[in-house]
Amino acid sequence: PENPVVSIIIVVITVVIAVALLSYVNAITKPLRDKYQHEKLMSSLTVACPLKGLTFPSKPETLKWNGTTWEFFKGRVLLDLAYPWGLLGVSLLKTPLLKLASIGGVYFLSFFVVFLSSVLYLRWWRLAALSLFLGLFWGLFYSPGKPSGHVRVAVLQPNVLPRFRFDPKEWREVERAYSQLLEELKGEELDLVVAPESAFPGIHEHSDRSKGIVLKIVKTLKAPLLFGSAAAERRGGRYVFYNRAYLVDTSGRVLGSYDKVQIVPFGENLPFYEHLPEFLRELDLGQGKYHRGGGFYPLKLNGLALGVMICYESIFPHIGRETVLKGANVLVNITSDGWFGRSLGPVEHYHLGMVRTVESGRAMIRAAKTGISAVVDADGRPLKELGLYERGYILVDVPLYTAQTPFVRFGYIFTWVVFFTALTLQPLLLLKR
Repeated sequence: PENPVVSIIIVVITVVIAVALLSYVNAITKPLRDKYQHEKLMSSLTVACPLKGLTFPSKPETLKWNGTTWEFFKGRVLLDLAYPWGLLGVSLLKTPLLKLASIGGVYFLSFFVVFLSSVLYLRWWRLAALSLFLGLFWGLFYSPGKPSGHVRVAVLQPNVLPRFRFDPKEWREVERAYSQLLEELKGEELDLVVAPESAFPGIHEHSDRSKGIVLKIVKTLKAPLLFGSAAAERRGGRYVFYNRAYLVDTSGRVLGSYDKVQIVPFGENLPFYEHLPEFLRELDLGQGKYHRGGGFYPLKLNGLALGVMICYESIFPHIGRETVLKGANVLVNITSDGWFGRSLGPVEHYHLGMVRTVESGRAMIRAAKTGISAVVDADGRPLKELGLYERGYILVDVPLYTAQTPFVRFGYIFTWVVFFTALTLQPLLLLKR
């Protein structure tokens, strides 16, 4: 809003709501203070949820609600501040139970983990056995359908570390890396080439050097290229910046682009920056000045509909779902994970994104600047991977799917039911104590 008074009122209301929500979360997690009951419950969760450092309420009847409710709150309800990292449901990765994500997304997986843990704690053996049997039955027999076709894709991993500031040596390293990869790939018949986020330094549309290397790639490999770069557009006397994915044809002409929507709070911009008054937007807390894109949609090319997710957008279930609803027949995640260094960050980011394939019933192409690059099928199984800090490429015939999973069709219906039921029941259960 242009009126500064209205802007200040919005900020105050936002702060009040945030404080109220935090107070509520503190209230519903109060049972954790009963240490003896908490430790007993944690010991019963060892098999069902082998994750360290997690905390649960002491009463098992509230456990199944708190787990899903809190994850959904922090991963979706918080909007710009949402951060669905380290969810319980991801512990089912590389098990048949992962396919339950096709029903209600990763939050349904989390509910299943906590529900099963609760009934085991209560020694309701028949209900536990029935739940596990139904989960395994779905996991072993559910299928996203037969592929409607395949495309031959090359994924490029240049293994060039990100820079915190301008480095004249970066371009030489980038050119050397792509020249090496092109020499190794020369002669391959390809339908698409995918390069990572921030594939080349600077702003692509304002860089002859960037345009030159893009043209070299598409001419050498004789295939369209999808890659990530910063973008700048002049509006109202100033430049507006975007984190953008470009799709170009074999002549270097831009066929389409997608601008990142779920921008990193305090990294790429301030959260809710559109609603902040001017003086707050101009605060320099070390964040970037990237603006969010206009929505989620696939980039289309010769029967391909690419559902692009830039960087950590791959950890949000609703993004993959929305692109599939708009026609995407394959997901693409371009990212630059070199900022994590040699930590578990890049591995966790990769694993969190793998769940999107099962939720959406689509294969995923992942191009990471320093790794992990991969192609994952619609069942969540890696077809090929390229590890951290390796320079190389992946060649894969990627399957295309058109069928919709229950999660794509119905979205978060189950999760919203759990969420609002928890909001209703939790105060009553606490009062009974």
